[in-house]
Amino acid sequence: CMTAPAFLTKFLMSFFHTLGMEDTESGGWVNRFEEEQAAIQDTPGSVRVKPTETTVLRLAEAEAAFKFAINCFIEEVFDGEEQVRGLLLRFVVLQLLSDAAFCLLKWEVKGGGSERTGGRATKIDKWLWRVLWDLYAATYVLSRDWQH
Repeated sequence: CMTAPAFLTKFLMSFFHTLGMEDTESGGWVNRFEEEQAAIQDTPGSVRVKPTETTVLRLAEAEAAFKFAINCFIEEVFDGEEQVRGLLLRFVVLQLLSDAAFCLLKWEVKGGGSERTGGRATKIDKWLWRVLWDLYAATYVLSRDWQH
């Protein structure tokens, strides 16, 4: 089936993508990052961020599920053809990067990056946190060994 790889990459990227879309009680999304204690010496006033403890735990769960799913797909859908693994991983990363671009566009359309007048650009920082999350998730996927 020619559409199977496209469906599979959307499905596989969702293991990581949806972590950036967890709802809060206030109607926003959970921020997956927190400020690091150590200040950046080279740039006064700058702060680094790191994944929250909860995010690290959820990411480990997502990684286990992702690894199980990709292994099953390769065995059952692609008859054990290991060369497909690298292609699926690259497509997952592209999907995450595409979503980051979408979120950045949403932020801009909602008034981000422009003069905040008339309340048009309120509560839009969630889109930037989503961009950061998708970029982080893409890097995470690229940095792991996804072999059996």
